Order: sequence, then C-alpha cells, then structure tokens
Amino acid sequence: MPTLYGVLSVEPDADEQAIVRAYRKQVKRHHPDVTDEPDAGTQFQRITTAKEVLTDADERARYDRLGHETYARRYLDDSWVVEETTAPTVDSSTAASETISEAAQRMANETAQAATASSTPQQADRQDGYATASEFYRPGQRVGVESRGGLGRTLAAVRDVLPWVLAHLVLLGALSRWWQCC
Repeated sequence: MPTLYGVLSVEPDADEQAIVRAYRKQVKRHHPDVTDEPDAGTQFQRITTAKEVLTDADERARYDRLGHETYARRYLDDSWVVEETTAPTVDSSTAASETISEAAQRMANETAQAATASSTPQQADRQDGYATASEFYRPGQRVGVESRGGLGRTLAAVRDVLPWVLAHLVLLGALSRWWQCC
C-alpha cells in the first residue's frame, strides 16, 4: 500500500504548492467523470485524502511523526491499512495455501467489485434538463443538455445574443448623435 506521499507521487519534503499541483495532476487522471476505470472512485478518494492530510500542517506533522501504518490504523479508513501476512512455508501441508501476491490480487478484485457495486449511476431528470456531468460528458465532446426543444434553444440563443445587440444599439445611438452635432 503506498504512502500518502506515494499516492500523490511527491517527495516527503514537498511544499504545499507542489502537493496541490500533484493533486490536480492526479485528479485529471483518476476523477470518476474523466476515466472509465472501475476503481476510479476509490482512487479519487485516496488522492483527496492524501491532499487533505498533507496540506494541513498539523495533520502532516502527525502523519510524519507516527508513520504511515500507525496513522492509517488510527485516523484513516480500513482500506489504507495493510494486513500483516505471514509468508507461506514450503511444506506439503501449506502448498495449496494462498501466496502473498495471490492474496493481494484477490483483495484488489474484491475492492474493485465493492466499488462497482456501491456506485449506482444517478438518473437524470431530462424533462427539466438537469443531470450529472458524467451522464453527458464523453472525452472529446462538448458538455451540454441535448434534450432542449425548439423554444428552449431559441430562448438560449436570445439570452446569448441580447447583450451584444444592446451594446451595438447604444453605440449606434451615440454615433448618430455625434454625427448630427458635427
């Protein structure tokens, strides 16, 4: 299990600005709205937890003083704690037992299954146009609600153009007055 510094890919002597930059870089890669990885939610929570602890001076000092294992046991959830496993012996009675790498793979699979089971997508209420970003965003495409009718599109266009029309009318009025006096 990586440390909080390892999650953000920063050195233990990194300053707060470096931590925030690393956090933003990791979020761009692992945010659930950006990636389709099954453990994106878990990764995002880990990244956020690491940033919150390392940017708070008191918590960071406590983390550095206690070490990762002790801090994780006391202050973080169970997913941060690495269970101590004993190495399998090489006698015939334990030949069928699970190795450490097999146990790690099994735990990763269980975590991924739990993450996908707990994340149910939110349904959009398309009648009034509200939805989550993940329902409309696909990389390389524009974000927006495509379910607007003809009147909705017309009102949106008028709302977008109206300030420019008013600015031009004021400018034309000022120019016509100037033209009349000269």
